[in-house]
Amino acid sequence: MGNETSQTGDSIIPARKYMEAGDKLLAEKHLKAAIESYLKAFSETAPSSNPGLYIEAASRLINAYSMSGRITDACELADKCLAGLPDFQLSESGFFRIYTVSGYAYSMHGEKEKARKLFSAAKKYLSQAEPAEQCRFYNAYTLYAYQYENDLDATLKNVENTLATLEKINDINLKIAVYNSQGVVLLDTRNIGKALQCFTNAHKLILGQKESIKSYFLPMVCNNLSICCQFKGNTKKAKEYLAEGVRLSRNSEIEGIHLSILYDNLGDVYMHEKNFPRAGKYFKTSLQICRKNRIIWDMAYPLVNLAKLDMLRGRISSALKKTHEAVDFCDKFNSKRNIVSALTLAADGYIKKKDPLNAVFYRERLRHEEKKRNIPANAGNLSQINRDIKKLAKQRLNFRNINSYELLLAASKHFCVYDNLAELLDFILEITTGFLFSENGLLLLFRKNSPVLTVSRNIKTNNGIPADPAIMATIEKTRESGESVWNECGMCIPIILKGKNSGAIYIRNSAKRRAMPHELLSLLTAITDNASPVIDNRMLLEDIKEMNVKLKRDVAMHAERLKVMDALFMKDRPGLARQYPFGDIITGYSSVMRDVMAVVERAAVANTPVILSGETGTGKSLFAKLIHHLSPRKNNAFVAQNCAAIPQGLIENELFGHVKGSFTGAISNKNGLFAAANNGTLFLDEIGIMGMDMQAKILRALEDNEIRPVGSTASIKIDVRLVCATNEPIQKLIDERRFRQDLYYRLNVVEIRLPPLRERKEDLHVFINYIVNKTAVENKVPPLRLSKHAIQSLIDYPWPGNIRELENEIRRLYVVSPNNDVLPQDLPEHIRYKNDSADKLQKDELENMPFRKAKKKFERDFVISKLKENNWNYTKTAQSMGIFRQQLSRMLSYHKISK
Repeated sequence: MGNETSQTGDSIIPARKYMEAGDKLLAEKHLKAAIESYLKAFSETAPSSNPGLYIEAASRLINAYSMSGRITDACELADKCLAGLPDFQLSESGFFRIYTVSGYAYSMHGEKEKARKLFSAAKKYLSQAEPAEQCRFYNAYTLYAYQYENDLDATLKNVENTLATLEKINDINLKIAVYNSQGVVLLDTRNIGKALQCFTNAHKLILGQKESIKSYFLPMVCNNLSICCQFKGNTKKAKEYLAEGVRLSRNSEIEGIHLSILYDNLGDVYMHEKNFPRAGKYFKTSLQICRKNRIIWDMAYPLVNLAKLDMLRGRISSALKKTHEAVDFCDKFNSKRNIVSALTLAADGYIKKKDPLNAVFYRERLRHEEKKRNIPANAGNLSQINRDIKKLAKQRLNFRNINSYELLLAASKHFCVYDNLAELLDFILEITTGFLFSENGLLLLFRKNSPVLTVSRNIKTNNGIPADPAIMATIEKTRESGESVWNECGMCIPIILKGKNSGAIYIRNSAKRRAMPHELLSLLTAITDNASPVIDNRMLLEDIKEMNVKLKRDVAMHAERLKVMDALFMKDRPGLARQYPFGDIITGYSSVMRDVMAVVERAAVANTPVILSGETGTGKSLFAKLIHHLSPRKNNAFVAQNCAAIPQGLIENELFGHVKGSFTGAISNKNGLFAAANNGTLFLDEIGIMGMDMQAKILRALEDNEIRPVGSTASIKIDVRLVCATNEPIQKLIDERRFRQDLYYRLNVVEIRLPPLRERKEDLHVFINYIVNKTAVENKVPPLRLSKHAIQSLIDYPWPGNIRELENEIRRLYVVSPNNDVLPQDLPEHIRYKNDSADKLQKDELENMPFRKAKKKFERDFVISKLKENNWNYTKTAQSMGIFRQQLSRMLSYHKISK
């Protein structure tokens, strides 16, 4: 970043100064002032003029927002910067920094997938980063990996990497932050000894720092030390650490973040001492601070603790209400640490309320969360919950007292938690079997009368079909009738997807009940009905994923086939870049130019005259060279002459030569261009400006294969192949009596029209790359870096001067873009705002066309324009044109228009 000032002028000096001031403030933990300074630096920097500085300022600002708890602001700024990254030319350190800080912000916000992608992108540049930057990445990624990836071994290995990297740097603040965050991970994994060591190291480092740094770091470390003391049973020391943390936190600029955690832990200490009023006061204060400061990721802690407190005080209904809020919150923000506690509380609450069905529901959800998140077995005390539920099941239950609405609502919300179809079906089977206090069940989904998905619980299956014929018969009966079937062996409930009987849930009657309570049957049917649309959506999602995989495979396969075909195409065509140095710039890859090249190759091997017609700058001289290069005459002379560059009185002398003494100044014999090109190719450009008398002499030379020099009485035999070019239509010259018709018939053995650049847009990428690299080599400078929007502007412009105009524009960009980065604003206005030029060009074209051809072109262009306006929606296009859709279809077919 050191050379940016010299490249972009004095405008970045204020931004750089603001950043340096912000760094100093951040080091001293004056976060509000640091954010203001970074914000000034960010607003002072234009992304178009200096993207590197812009991203650096943004990265520091995102990091400061995250440290101060303003996670929403951090994510919004990250979104803005990440959207513009494709247009920026950044160093590896720039990409590494923005990906790391954005990944940390998204992980704190609970956006797991975004965070994962950004950390993966940052990893690509990890080896090139400075040790301090590596350490920041390891620290951020450790917290993410533990919270979301659920890979404890990888997390602990990452802790070791972080601590090892920490030894290479001398940044006290970073060391404190790393020791603290690594201690949190070790504490959560119940590695109390190592966690205490990390927190103690951080505590020692903090005590020697300034007051502002103490007030930022010490409350966090004190809180974590207090938790270690609680694990060791030393509540007195835990309170001392927490009191110290509260005192220091009140002096901090970001007191809300620290205070919410400290008060929550104080409440936890007093709750264990059975001082419930004081504990409740601290939990409520913590929750208020979280809501006031929008500290989303910590809000679940006081919610769960308040529910625990109500449970201990016997307030079951109030506890369950808070528990439901905590569970919903954990689901929404993917809070791994609190979901198990919340679900355990819910199951315990419903057991105390003697509501076994709700208890079963939350027990199964708890079991699934432990499996899904790789949480240690029985972390939620499942074994005790199972024993309590079995005791309830043995009692005579009054199903009329069950709150079916509450249970149905909870089930509907929880179904949406599972994105994976297999997990969803497993959960549905678990809760439905649990409601009948059965350990045996089966869920089948059918497609075209064949089972496609089977989830079983203690029932044997063969290839997805129950091994017991009686069970399969019950399932078939349910599918035929579309109604639930109940008998002494079991119960079967239909799964109806989009009005069709697409599956069934079979539950074995373990209790040998002879009758099914109506309330329970209605509840199970309602739960299955509510689950059906979710199952349908998940099946559709699975189908889309499979289709995407198949499409990607097909695209890759077709891409390989195209490569092979293109290689064969290039091999079989001797006129392309393989043999001729201008192959790419002449031919490109458009279909129209491939048709032209096919004619060129056939015409080249014939010994006949060729007329090349086309607008100025379309490459007529290059094609003339190509025809010579591909012809049998390629080892002989190629002579080119622009007829417009010779005065009319000297054209005969230039073409045919003269003998000594034929006119004043003719002191020796001189061979003309025809003689010079003998046995080779003569290329006459702009032949249309030649006078009628001279055209007659050329006609005679071509018919007799001989020329007569000026002043000579003897003729000279020649063998010359003539290639002519004109940028005006020859028929127009003939009509205006400026070109001899007999000469035209003599020359017009093969006429090749070279299309303008606007008719071969597919080739513009090839031309731009060719000219950019060619100019860079000629001038010994690095190639231009054009943004995608700049390239799109070049492609959209009609280029009336064709390739010559494009080449001149790119050469101009090398002069006006000293830093080699080209953005749309670097292009001239007539290219950025191309409509006027395009309209004028189209008008000129139409004026030179016959009426029928002009009408056809206008109609075709008008239809294409309307299609683009309506995003190629044929019905809307027909309506906007005021015609029927069938008429539009006929027009598309007539003009051969397709998307």
